[in-house]
Amino acid sequence: MDQARLEHIKLWQQRYVDQKKYAGSSLLIMRGGEEQFFHATGRRNVEENLPFTRETLARSYSMTKPVTSVAVMILAEKGLFHLDAPVSDFIPEFSEMQALIPGATSIEQTEPARAPSLHELLTHTGGLSYPFNPGLLPEAMQQEQLMFKPNQGELGKMAAHLARFPLAFQPGTRWEYSVGIDVLGRVVRSPRGKLSPNSLMKTYSSLLACRRPAFVFRARRGTGSPLSIRRLRATRWR
Repeated sequence: MDQARLEHIKLWQQRYVDQKKYAGSSLLIMRGGEEQFFHATGRRNVEENLPFTRETLARSYSMTKPVTSVAVMILAEKGLFHLDAPVSDFIPEFSEMQALIPGATSIEQTEPARAPSLHELLTHTGGLSYPFNPGLLPEAMQQEQLMFKPNQGELGKMAAHLARFPLAFQPGTRWEYSVGIDVLGRVVRSPRGKLSPNSLMKTYSSLLACRRPAFVFRARRGTGSPLSIRRLRATRWR
């Protein structure tokens, strides 16, 4: 790796701090098991003027997606299912889907569609969306507050609710950032998946040599760490 070019990352990190987009950040790049780059800048606690360091713990937002995705891959590797399997094999509510027709101006303008595959959900090509995206499906999701937030109830019920909406497009024809991996969280916890949050974290600990993998962080006095890390979606995989 070109160390001179890696140095540009430091400028990018500092620019985000200077522009007050982040209070602070750190970045570690590994290759072949060897550390190639590390840099931390800014503050982990602005009020107490504490620097962001290698040991700083930060909130994890969409990084929960790779956690769920790895869980899916672990189960596929064990031969419990194939990634081309339709999600309806695990969540029956997705069995009879509709998709918006091209150029639709109303959520009622639909045509028959097949259920998205697990692979399409993993790659955001399954026809699902998020309420903050533009379009008819996001608007409908927003109206019903279908955000897949931790305080919105059980994931199974949210996935079933989502299946009542038409897909934004025919599966496999487009890419759109979506709740597809939230839905996969339900697949992982289905009778065919049978992967619990605790067993997942044990696997992560082994694969990635994580010392303290957990779904919820409880700060210790004097650490200067954030009060909590966002609960992983796995905490509502039921």
